[in-house]
Amino acid sequence: PVTLEIFNSKGEKINTLVNRKIFSKGKHTQVWSGKDKLGQKVPSGVYFYKISTKNEVLVKKAILVK
Repeated sequence: PVTLEIFNSKGEKINTLVNRKIFSKGKHTQVWSGKDKLGQKVPSGVYFYKISTKNEVLVKKAILVK
């Protein structure tokens, strides 16, 4: 199962895009609309995405530009 979460620069969780979903092996794409969990647009800036699986956690930086 894979979980994909978005965090702001303060470390606060903004949104969960994928919650414990099973994917087949290979590359996959997930688009973030730039909205928080309440559906409100977030400002341009630096965000972090965290991908978690049973065996691994990956955190990377993303820049949202409007």
